[in-house]
Amino acid sequence: MRALCWNGVNDLRVETVPDPEIVNPHDAILRVTMSATCGSDPHFIDSYLPTMKPGAIINKGLTLRTAQQHGQKYMHRLREHVVKGELDPSFLTTHRFSLEDAPKGYELFKKKEDGCGRAVFTS
Repeated sequence: MRALCWNGVNDLRVETVPDPEIVNPHDAILRVTMSATCGSDPHFIDSYLPTMKPGAIINKGLTLRTAQQHGQKYMHRLREHVVKGELDPSFLTTHRFSLEDAPKGYELFKKKEDGCGRAVFTS
């Protein structure tokens, strides 16, 4: 892939770097369509920063494009993996609520309070 890399004082280059890899189970690879420096970047363009190493990829000013995968197409196959114990989707759920507590759960999710990222409602 191509990336904007810092190679030293006043030395920014667009270079070919290795494609990203999935390292941890919760990693995701996104499609980045554009990257740029911005007005707050001169401190690492024209200065020495001890923490910056030559070849460091600059990820400020990224333009991300997201896409929806067609989950319904794979639902049957995914369910089979869950039933066999080969796939555990529980990490996707941050909160569980009864249907009676749905209004409270919806508010937590809507306001992203208490770390609520994905709520499941059960009867």
